[in-house]
Amino acid sequence: MLISEFSRETGLSPDTIRFYVRKGLLSPARTARGGRNPYQLFGPQDVTAARMIVLQQSLGYSLREIAALNRQYRAGAHSPEQTAAVLRAQIAKLVDRI
Repeated sequence: MLISEFSRETGLSPDTIRFYVRKGLLSPARTARGGRNPYQLFGPQDVTAARMIVLQQSLGYSLREIAALNRQYRAGAHSPEQTAAVLRAQIAKLVDRI
């Protein structure tokens, strides 16, 4: 899907989506259509990633932390146990802030 459809699907503005792409949080496929600026094509995995970014931000993660978590996930360094440990650590940070 193109950025406009992706925006409707995720509820994110096109500017926010472009920002996430520049930061490496989203990795859409590119196609030769579009002349000098190839179109970005987003798939179902990008919708999931965008929803995870929004969720992680709501849990207080910084974009830098989100990027690191996403790199670990893409590298296959994830398991239910590790996910639980990461969430427990974030909950502890939030409790400390309160």
